[in-house]
Amino acid sequence: MVEPAAQAAPPRRRVTPWLIAAAGGLAVGLLIWAGMAGLIPSGQAEDRAAAAAAAMETRFNALEQRLTAIEDRLAGAADSRRAAAAGADSLARRLADIEARPPAAPRPVDLGPLEDRLSVLEGDQKNAWKKDLARAAGSSVAFGELADRIAALEARPTVINTDPPPATTLLAVAQLRGALRGSGPFAASLAALEALVGRDGRADDDGVAAALAALTPHAATGIATLENLRDRFTPLAETILRAAMAPPGESWMSRTLARLSGLVTLRRVGGDIAGDTTEAIVARAEARLGVGDLAAAVAEVAALDGARAEAAVSWLGDARARLAAEAALAALDARAIAALGGN
Repeated sequence: MVEPAAQAAPPRRRVTPWLIAAAGGLAVGLLIWAGMAGLIPSGQAEDRAAAAAAAMETRFNALEQRLTAIEDRLAGAADSRRAAAAGADSLARRLADIEARPPAAPRPVDLGPLEDRLSVLEGDQKNAWKKDLARAAGSSVAFGELADRIAALEARPTVINTDPPPATTLLAVAQLRGALRGSGPFAASLAALEALVGRDGRADDDGVAAALAALTPHAATGIATLENLRDRFTPLAETILRAAMAPPGESWMSRTLARLSGLVTLRRVGGDIAGDTTEAIVARAEARLGVGDLAAAVAEVAALDGARAEAAVSWLGDARARLAAEAALAALDARAIAALGGN
C-alpha cells in the first residue's frame, strides 16, 4: 500500500523582531536603572547597555540561522519522500497494466523439415547395413584362405639363429681398439670379442685365431703406446751409446772409462745419418719414432748386437708387442668388415 504523497510540510518558525527588541530593551533598561541607582557609573552603564544589546542581537541572529537551516533540511526530506511515493505509484500502475494484459498464444512450429531429414538418415543407415552384410559374405572365402596360410606357417619348424650379427662383432673390435689406445689392461674387451667370434664360428679362422693369440699374453698387463715408447727411447739411446763405448773386461780402468763416458755424451741426431755405427743406428731409430714409424725404428734397433742389444731388450720387446697388437687389430677389422659385407 503506497502512502499518499500530498502531505503538508511543517510550518517554518521564525524569530520575530519584536522578541529581539524586547529582550534588548530589557537588558538596556536594567543597565540604565543600575546607573541611576548608583550601582554603576552612568557612562559605564551606557557602554555596557550598548554592548549587551549588540551581543544579544548577534546571538539571536545565529540562532535564527541555525533554525532556518534545520527547517530547510526538513523541507528537503519531505520532498524526497514525496518523490519516492510518486515513483512507487508509477511502478504499481505499470505492474497492474502488465498483469491485465492477456497471455500471448504460442506460435505453431513446423516439424516437417526435421521429419524429412530423419527419414533420409534412416534410409542411408539401412543401405549401409546392406552393403556391410554383402561385403562380409564376399570376404568369408578370403578369411578361410588366410586361416589356411596361418596354419601352414605354424606347422613349419621354428629355426632360431643364435649367431650374433656381424655388426656386433665389428662393434666389439672397435671397443678393443679403444682399449688398446692406452697402455692399460684390456682383458674385458678381449674376452667379449672372443665370446662373439667363438659363437659364430670365426674362431676357427686362422687369421682370427692368430690375432687373438697375439693379444692374449698382454691382456692383463697392457701394451706400451707409441708415445710411451718414444719417451723411453731418449734415455735408452744414451744407455746404448755407453754400452757401445765401454771396452771389454772388468778392470778398474774399464769401469773408470765407463763412468767418465756417462758424465757427458755427445751424439748426432737425424734420420739421414748413414752407416752401421751405434750412433748412426740410434739416430735413425729416434728419427723414425719422431714421425710415428714404429716398424722402421724396431728394424733399426734390432740390428744392434752384443751389449748394445742387451741394453735395448726391454724396449724392443714392448715395441714388437705394440706392432703385433696393431697388426692383430687390422686383421680383426678386416674379418669383421668382410663378414658384414657378406651378410
